[in-house]
Amino acid sequence: MKLPISRLPGLKPSRRLLQSLVTIAALAIFAYAASFWWVNIRNNPERIFWGAIENSLSTRSVVTSIPRNTTVNQPDQFFFVTNSPDKAATGVEKFYRSGDNDEPYQVREFIGTTTSDFVRIKDYVETRPNAEQPDISSFRNVWADITEQDGEGRLYQRFAFELIPFVYVPEDVRPMLLEKIRASEVYDVNFSNAIKTTHNGRPALLYDVRVNPEQYAAALKELAPYIGIEELKDINPSDFSNQPQIRLRVTIDTLSKQLVVLRQTMQDETSTFAGHNLRRPEIEAPENHISVEELQERLRAISE
Repeated sequence: MKLPISRLPGLKPSRRLLQSLVTIAALAIFAYAASFWWVNIRNNPERIFWGAIENSLSTRSVVTSIPRNTTVNQPDQFFFVTNSPDKAATGVEKFYRSGDNDEPYQVREFIGTTTSDFVRIKDYVETRPNAEQPDISSFRNVWADITEQDGEGRLYQRFAFELIPFVYVPEDVRPMLLEKIRASEVYDVNFSNAIKTTHNGRPALLYDVRVNPEQYAAALKELAPYIGIEELKDINPSDFSNQPQIRLRVTIDTLSKQLVVLRQTMQDETSTFAGHNLRRPEIEAPENHISVEELQERLRAISE
């Protein structure tokens, strides 16, 4: 008669051993599942891209920097944009002459709200060799009103409404707006061509993106009731129907799903974004200021 295997000498299974084997198997399965989720779901290029678009719709603040290009007199630009509690932008532009490396010849500071824009000149120096330094006491640190005649602030809109806009909309309508942006094909992206890269030492994905102007205008119009910019309500998307697609190179941080670099390939302009949702003191329009015409007169006076 055959004995059950468990009764053979030396082959009695250990309960502790069985428990260890079960635990090891469970951990292996969990590790495989976690690895599969991380590689194929969490780091999926399409998921990361739309996660960044969703985050852009919940931006309370962001810092934008654009490097200088002296061949077209484009200054270094550093701007802080806030959407909560109030919508405003503030920052500086530094102008360099061709060949200047370190010292800008002019530094301007800006404040912009939804209804007004202001500028003041922080510094104005002569960088050419042996040139006499101008007396800038008549306009240095004097705010000037540069608001356009229609009474709309342009500075805030310029930096908030990137081709991927940084705005803050209520959480309960965010999924609906995101779905409309996806369904209307505002962004044409080949996700299979996304390139793994790094940005500031962090993992990132680089995308080729084409923006459809008519659909983008329609998306801004959809956003208008939730972000309080009345001018956007009057956009007619069909006015942009014949415009070609706008090509972008977009870099997204894969861990935070935040847009960190946006390059417009046709204009060869690159914007870098950081400090998403930082808090800072409220931005207020200056109470005392002169007209932009008066500022221009004072500037002309130093060249006479």
